[in-house]
Amino acid sequence: MKRRSAQLIRKFVHIFMFSLIIAFTGCIYKPYYHPGYMGSQPAPILNSPTKGNTNYLGGTINYESESKKNEESVLGKLLFQRNHTYKYGSFSYHTEMFAGYHSIEAIEEKAGEKLNYYGLAPQLSGSLFYLLKESRLGFYGYTGMFWEFGKYDDWMDEAEEAELIWKELEDFNGKKLFGGGGFLFENIIDEKSMLSFKLGAGLPGGFHGMINYRKGSNIFNVGINELFESESVSFSYMRVW
Repeated sequence: MKRRSAQLIRKFVHIFMFSLIIAFTGCIYKPYYHPGYMGSQPAPILNSPTKGNTNYLGGTINYESESKKNEESVLGKLLFQRNHTYKYGSFSYHTEMFAGYHSIEAIEEKAGEKLNYYGLAPQLSGSLFYLLKESRLGFYGYTGMFWEFGKYDDWMDEAEEAELIWKELEDFNGKKLFGGGGFLFENIIDEKSMLSFKLGAGLPGGFHGMINYRKGSNIFNVGINELFESESVSFSYMRVW
Protein backbone atom coordinates (compact mmCIF):
# COMPACT_ATOMS: atom_id res chain seq x y z
CA MET A 1 0.00 0.00 0.00
CA LYS A 2 2.81 2.43 0.92
CA ARG A 3 4.65 1.60 -2.30
CA ARG A 4 1.52 2.27 -4.35
CA SER A 5 0.97 5.58 -2.55
CA ALA A 6 4.55 6.61 -3.27
CA GLN A 7 4.08 5.77 -6.98
CA LEU A 8 0.92 7.86 -7.12
CA ILE A 9 2.70 10.80 -5.48
CA ARG A 10 5.60 10.57 -7.96
CA LYS A 11 3.15 10.39 -10.84
CA PHE A 12 1.32 13.47 -9.59
CA VAL A 13 4.63 15.37 -9.26
CA HIS A 14 5.62 14.41 -12.81
CA ILE A 15 2.27 15.58 -14.20
CA PHE A 16 2.48 18.82 -12.24
CA MET A 17 6.03 19.57 -13.47
CA PHE A 18 5.06 18.72 -17.04
CA SER A 19 2.12 21.14 -16.80
CA LEU A 20 4.45 23.89 -15.60
CA ILE A 21 6.84 23.25 -18.48
CA ILE A 22 3.97 23.51 -20.97
CA ALA A 23 2.70 26.67 -19.33
CA PHE A 24 6.07 28.42 -19.50
CA THR A 25 6.95 27.37 -23.05
CA GLY A 26 4.13 29.02 -24.95
CA CYS A 27 0.79 27.46 -24.17
CA ILE A 28 0.25 30.05 -21.46
CA TYR A 29 -0.55 32.42 -24.34
CA LYS A 30 -3.43 30.29 -25.62
CA PRO A 31 -6.27 31.44 -23.30
CA TYR A 32 -8.23 34.28 -24.94
CA TYR A 33 -11.41 36.08 -23.95
CA HIS A 34 -13.66 38.86 -25.18
CA PRO A 35 -11.84 42.11 -24.32
CA GLY A 36 -14.99 44.20 -23.99
CA TYR A 37 -16.15 41.76 -21.32
CA MET A 38 -13.02 40.96 -19.32
CA GLY A 39 -10.97 44.10 -19.85
CA SER A 40 -13.52 46.79 -19.10
CA GLN A 41 -14.45 48.37 -15.80
CA PRO A 42 -17.87 47.78 -14.21
CA ALA A 43 -20.26 50.70 -14.64
CA PRO A 44 -19.99 53.37 -11.92
CA ILE A 45 -22.85 53.53 -9.43
CA LEU A 46 -23.79 57.22 -9.56
CA ASN A 47 -25.68 57.91 -6.35
CA SER A 48 -27.01 61.41 -5.79
CA PRO A 49 -25.83 63.49 -2.78
CA THR A 50 -29.50 63.83 -1.81
CA LYS A 51 -32.58 61.63 -2.15
CA GLY A 52 -34.15 61.64 -5.61
CA ASN A 53 -34.10 60.32 -9.17
CA THR A 54 -31.38 61.33 -11.63
CA ASN A 55 -30.48 60.63 -15.28
CA TYR A 56 -26.85 60.49 -16.39
CA LEU A 57 -25.32 60.43 -19.88
CA GLY A 58 -21.63 60.23 -20.72
CA GLY A 59 -18.72 58.19 -21.98
CA THR A 60 -15.66 56.15 -21.01
CA ILE A 61 -12.22 55.46 -22.47
CA ASN A 62 -10.65 52.18 -21.30
CA TYR A 63 -7.11 50.89 -21.90
CA GLU A 64 -6.18 47.27 -21.11
CA SER A 65 -2.73 45.65 -21.15
CA GLU A 66 -2.04 41.90 -21.08
CA SER A 67 1.58 41.65 -19.95
CA LYS A 68 2.16 37.94 -20.62
CA LYS A 69 0.86 38.20 -24.18
CA ASN A 70 2.29 41.68 -24.82
CA GLU A 71 -1.13 42.66 -26.16
CA GLU A 72 -3.41 45.62 -25.60
CA SER A 73 -7.04 46.58 -26.03
CA VAL A 74 -8.60 50.04 -26.31
CA LEU A 75 -12.34 50.67 -26.13
CA GLY A 76 -14.79 53.53 -25.83
CA LYS A 77 -18.25 53.44 -24.26
CA LEU A 78 -21.41 55.51 -24.51
CA LEU A 79 -23.20 55.30 -21.15
CA PHE A 80 -26.72 55.97 -19.89
CA GLN A 81 -27.80 55.50 -16.27
CA ARG A 82 -30.99 56.14 -14.32
CA ASN A 83 -30.38 56.29 -10.57
CA HIS A 84 -32.83 56.27 -7.64
CA THR A 85 -31.19 57.34 -4.36
CA TYR A 86 -32.97 56.75 -1.04
CA LYS A 87 -32.05 57.40 2.57
CA TYR A 88 -30.34 54.05 3.14
CA GLY A 89 -29.70 52.75 -0.35
CA SER A 90 -29.96 53.17 -4.10
CA PHE A 91 -31.02 51.39 -7.26
CA SER A 92 -29.79 52.00 -10.84
CA TYR A 93 -30.33 50.64 -14.32
CA HIS A 94 -27.65 51.24 -16.85
CA THR A 95 -26.96 50.66 -20.55
CA GLU A 96 -23.65 50.94 -22.35
CA MET A 97 -22.69 50.60 -26.00
CA PHE A 98 -19.01 50.03 -26.69
CA ALA A 99 -16.52 49.64 -29.54
CA GLY A 100 -12.77 49.14 -29.69
CA TYR A 101 -9.87 47.10 -31.00
CA HIS A 102 -7.57 44.38 -29.69
CA SER A 103 -3.93 44.17 -30.82
CA ILE A 104 -2.77 40.54 -31.23
CA GLU A 105 0.90 39.65 -30.66
CA ALA A 106 1.08 36.19 -29.03
CA ILE A 107 -0.34 34.25 -32.00
CA GLU A 108 2.19 34.24 -34.83
CA GLU A 109 -0.41 33.97 -37.60
CA LYS A 110 -2.03 37.27 -36.51
CA ALA A 111 0.90 39.10 -34.87
CA GLY A 112 0.68 42.87 -35.35
CA GLU A 113 -2.98 42.94 -36.38
CA LYS A 114 -5.62 45.09 -34.70
CA LEU A 115 -9.12 43.57 -34.83
CA ASN A 116 -12.22 45.55 -33.95
CA TYR A 117 -15.09 44.56 -31.66
CA TYR A 118 -18.33 46.17 -30.47
CA GLY A 119 -21.26 45.33 -28.29
CA LEU A 120 -23.99 46.15 -25.80
CA ALA A 121 -24.28 45.61 -22.02
CA PRO A 122 -27.44 46.42 -19.99
CA GLN A 123 -26.90 46.35 -16.25
CA LEU A 124 -28.66 46.62 -12.87
CA SER A 125 -26.89 47.85 -9.75
CA GLY A 126 -27.67 48.91 -6.22
CA SER A 127 -26.21 49.80 -2.85
CA LEU A 128 -27.06 49.71 0.84
CA PHE A 129 -25.36 52.18 3.17
CA TYR A 130 -25.27 53.52 6.70
CA LEU A 131 -25.21 57.26 7.39
CA LEU A 132 -22.19 58.67 9.26
CA LYS A 133 -22.79 62.42 9.61
CA GLU A 134 -21.99 63.74 6.10
CA SER A 135 -20.85 60.34 4.79
CA ARG A 136 -22.25 56.99 3.69
CA LEU A 137 -20.61 53.62 4.30
CA GLY A 138 -21.96 50.42 2.83
CA PHE A 139 -22.00 47.77 0.12
CA TYR A 140 -22.82 47.75 -3.59
CA GLY A 141 -23.56 45.08 -6.17
CA TYR A 142 -24.20 44.83 -9.90
CA THR A 143 -25.36 42.27 -12.47
CA GLY A 144 -26.29 42.26 -16.13
CA MET A 145 -25.90 40.71 -19.58
CA PHE A 146 -23.32 41.23 -22.27
CA TRP A 147 -23.07 40.80 -26.05
CA GLU A 148 -19.89 41.22 -28.14
CA PHE A 149 -19.44 41.04 -31.92
CA GLY A 150 -16.96 42.08 -34.63
CA LYS A 151 -13.84 40.84 -36.40
CA TYR A 152 -12.11 39.91 -33.15
CA ASP A 153 -15.05 37.71 -32.14
CA ASP A 154 -15.01 36.05 -35.59
CA TRP A 155 -11.25 35.44 -35.31
CA MET A 156 -11.64 33.81 -31.89
CA ASP A 157 -14.07 31.27 -33.37
CA GLU A 158 -11.67 30.52 -36.26
CA ALA A 159 -8.58 30.34 -34.04
CA GLU A 160 -10.24 27.99 -31.56
CA GLU A 161 -11.36 25.69 -34.37
CA ALA A 162 -7.76 25.68 -35.66
CA GLU A 163 -6.57 24.88 -32.08
CA LEU A 164 -4.47 28.05 -31.88
CA ILE A 165 -6.31 29.29 -28.78
CA TRP A 166 -9.03 28.31 -26.38
CA LYS A 167 -11.76 30.61 -25.13
CA GLU A 168 -11.88 31.56 -21.47
CA LEU A 169 -15.33 32.11 -19.91
CA GLU A 170 -17.03 31.32 -23.18
CA ASP A 171 -20.48 32.69 -23.83
CA PHE A 172 -23.82 30.90 -24.06
CA ASN A 173 -25.71 31.57 -27.29
CA GLY A 174 -23.82 34.85 -27.72
CA LYS A 175 -24.70 36.13 -24.24
CA LYS A 176 -22.68 36.51 -21.07
CA LEU A 177 -23.83 37.11 -17.51
CA PHE A 178 -21.70 39.29 -15.31
CA GLY A 179 -21.77 40.71 -11.81
CA GLY A 180 -19.90 41.57 -8.65
CA GLY A 181 -19.84 43.87 -5.67
CA GLY A 182 -17.80 45.39 -2.89
CA PHE A 183 -17.47 48.21 -0.37
CA LEU A 184 -18.69 51.77 -0.85
CA PHE A 185 -17.75 55.04 0.85
CA GLU A 186 -19.28 58.41 -0.10
CA ASN A 187 -18.40 61.80 1.34
CA ILE A 188 -21.22 64.31 0.74
CA ILE A 189 -19.67 67.76 0.32
CA ASP A 190 -22.92 69.63 -0.29
CA GLU A 191 -26.27 69.12 -2.04
CA LYS A 192 -24.61 68.99 -5.49
CA SER A 193 -21.12 67.71 -4.73
CA MET A 194 -19.82 64.33 -3.56
CA LEU A 195 -16.64 62.23 -3.53
CA SER A 196 -17.01 58.45 -3.50
CA PHE A 197 -14.73 55.40 -3.38
CA LYS A 198 -15.52 51.82 -4.38
CA LEU A 199 -13.40 48.71 -3.86
CA GLY A 200 -14.61 45.30 -4.96
CA ALA A 201 -14.39 42.36 -7.33
CA GLY A 202 -16.41 40.82 -10.14
CA LEU A 203 -16.66 40.12 -13.85
CA PRO A 204 -15.99 42.25 -15.78
CA GLY A 205 -13.36 44.21 -13.93
CA GLY A 206 -11.70 41.60 -11.72
CA PHE A 207 -10.43 43.24 -8.57
CA HIS A 208 -11.31 46.87 -9.10
CA GLY A 209 -11.08 50.23 -7.42
CA MET A 210 -12.97 53.36 -8.48
CA ILE A 211 -12.91 57.04 -7.50
CA ASN A 212 -15.90 59.17 -8.45
CA TYR A 213 -16.18 62.95 -8.03
CA ARG A 214 -19.34 64.94 -8.65
CA LYS A 215 -19.42 68.74 -8.88
CA GLY A 216 -22.80 70.13 -9.79
CA SER A 217 -23.98 68.38 -12.97
CA ASN A 218 -20.51 67.05 -13.88
CA ILE A 219 -19.20 63.65 -12.78
CA PHE A 220 -15.62 62.40 -13.23
CA ASN A 221 -14.62 58.78 -12.65
CA VAL A 222 -11.29 56.92 -12.65
CA GLY A 223 -11.12 53.14 -12.32
CA ILE A 224 -8.41 50.48 -12.28
CA ASN A 225 -8.66 46.71 -12.27
CA GLU A 226 -6.47 43.60 -12.10
CA LEU A 227 -7.55 40.21 -13.45
CA PHE A 228 -5.25 37.27 -14.27
CA GLU A 229 -2.46 38.78 -16.44
CA SER A 230 -4.68 41.72 -17.43
CA GLU A 231 -4.59 45.25 -16.03
CA SER A 232 -6.76 48.14 -17.19
CA VAL A 233 -7.49 51.77 -16.42
CA SER A 234 -10.58 53.78 -17.38
CA PHE A 235 -11.55 57.45 -17.42
CA SER A 236 -15.21 58.46 -17.52
CA TYR A 237 -17.14 61.69 -17.79
CA MET A 238 -20.88 61.83 -17.20
CA ARG A 239 -23.38 64.63 -16.86
CA VAL A 240 -26.78 65.02 -15.23
CA TRP A 241 -29.52 65.70 -17.75
